[in-house]
Amino acid sequence: MCLPAGPDASRDLVEIAEARDILVRSPIFGSYFASILDEATVSLCFDPTSVDCRGYFEPETNVIALAPSLSCAEKTLILAHELRHLDQYGRGFSMSLDYSMREHIRLTYAVEADTQAFATYFAFVERENQPLLWQTALRLSRYEDIAVAIENAAEAGAAPADIMLAGFRAWYASPWRLKQYYHSAAANYLDRRDELKALPRYAKYPADRFDDLCRMPDASNYRCQATDEIRRTPELR
Repeated sequence: MCLPAGPDASRDLVEIAEARDILVRSPIFGSYFASILDEATVSLCFDPTSVDCRGYFEPETNVIALAPSLSCAEKTLILAHELRHLDQYGRGFSMSLDYSMREHIRLTYAVEADTQAFATYFAFVERENQPLLWQTALRLSRYEDIAVAIENAAEAGAAPADIMLAGFRAWYASPWRLKQYYHSAAANYLDRRDELKALPRYAKYPADRFDDLCRMPDASNYRCQATDEIRRTPELR
């Protein structure tokens, strides 16, 4: 079930349309989200069978799908997260078997840290217009610490780029996230290599691989590529 939502559409699909409208109406982020939606012609869908994740972006079909049992605020946060993934994909941040599995895991960590920091920072910026959105970010299971890091940085008087950077770095502080995304990235990499009958590769990314990842909504750079977190090579388990 995908947008547009007809007169008989489910409440979930109607709320996805509401979530999209919240994103594109944002004074600071609106043009960013609108340009992604206009340029990518992505389908926004509701997947009632999704039980393993809150939402996902499927590059092969150009679909973003959200899971059942999410509030409208959660839908908005997850949609912001997945649209950020779509933007990353358009800028070349996707799996490549030309590089080692270890590098693919490092890339996965980086793109996930960026998407979650971006979506959470969006909620923080919109907290006066959309207070429920920020309250949801502060209690989003397994990711609430990123909201706290962003809030603490803002209260300390940090500039917007440094607030985003605080959220990015906080992502790496969770052993649960590192473990979960490690296993997911490794499995995806090995499955893809098996599917294509590709030989193992051991190359590392070039030094400038992540320079274009760390964009604010106005396309300025918040410098996540300079962090120790993004430079660290994951140990294979």
